[in-house]
Amino acid sequence: MNEGSFSVAQVVAQLLLSSATLLDAAGATVATADLPVVRADPDGMYSVLQNLLTNAVKFTRPGVPSEVHVSARRMRDAWRISVRDN
Repeated sequence: MNEGSFSVAQVVAQLLLSSATLLDAAGATVATADLPVVRADPDGMYSVLQNLLTNAVKFTRPGVPSEVHVSARRMRDAWRISVRDN
């Protein structure tokens, strides 16, 4: 595990770049709120977010483009990263 502090926004930006073809083809949009710097495995976080984003694009109602929102909420001693889609 390559754990360290990293920006969730940077991981999401890398994910959007690598997924641009899929997102464009599906007409999907991804919005982000203020995302924190967290201590975690960035590769693991990337994989989880990639899975959630891919599922949001693949499993949508016909004719309805995916709308995905990535946000974060401060908990007592941690961050909760959320991915919501329509």
